[in-house]
Amino acid sequence: MRWFANAGCDHVGGTVFMVSTEELKHVRSESGEILTEPFLHVCKGLLCLLDDFGPSLAFVKTDVGGNIEKLESKYSSNPKEFGCLSCMVNLEVKSKTVKNPSSCTVALLWLTR
Repeated sequence: MRWFANAGCDHVGGTVFMVSTEELKHVRSESGEILTEPFLHVCKGLLCLLDDFGPSLAFVKTDVGGNIEKLESKYSSNPKEFGCLSCMVNLEVKSKTVKNPSSCTVALLWLTR
């Protein structure tokens, strides 16, 4: 199952916070690494929350959505290699592209803020 492919704004049976809190339990692997696919699913679910604030936060939603899409695109290019977020960051550190404005590391930084 692709978590983020099914991420939607319909949270039947609970609020976005209840659903996201429950889904957060699946974000870490047994070894403690943050798994990319479940993390992106939670992020997309919280992105729906911004809809409730109306057009005043449209820019924020666009920015957050762009960061999610950047990470999602990198993950989709090689799900086995980028199964955890640290794998993306480590690759960019090795290639010295970590500070590039279009890097996944920068997207992750802004997304987690």
